[in-house]
Amino acid sequence: MGFRGARLTLKAPNATPPRRSERDVRTQPRRGPRRADGGVHRRRRRGLVRTYEEDATLVVPPDEVLVHGRDEIRRAVAPTFALKPRGEVTVLKKIASDGLALTQARWRLVGTGENGQTIELTGDGTIVSRRQPDGTWLVVLDNPLRPR
Repeated sequence: MGFRGARLTLKAPNATPPRRSERDVRTQPRRGPRRADGGVHRRRRRGLVRTYEEDATLVVPPDEVLVHGRDEIRRAVAPTFALKPRGEVTVLKKIASDGLALTQARWRLVGTGENGQTIELTGDGTIVSRRQPDGTWLVVLDNPLRPR
């Protein structure tokens, strides 16, 4: 199984998982991806899904299927959560204006497959976030894959 724009690497079981991001969250668009990463790290699908607006759209690897809304996003990320991943996100660039933000980030997840092998997923993605009336930011569009 290969991701377009992402890399899948099987490593030895003693591979070092990525560091956990210590910063939470919701007051700046550049931290939006870090908040999403925190949800993955804690293996809390609900925490990750709450970082999306109700009608957000996610591009799902490897086939670039579009899913819409929190319920579909929750189902789409279930296989990733089955890996019990630890993750990190590095923000590469952010542009924000008038309550919208475009964030480009590099991400890495390390989890465990069914057979006990360590699985590493990496990629470069783009997120569009919108400032909410309470000042927090939620994801509107999420494409974890680099453009082809």
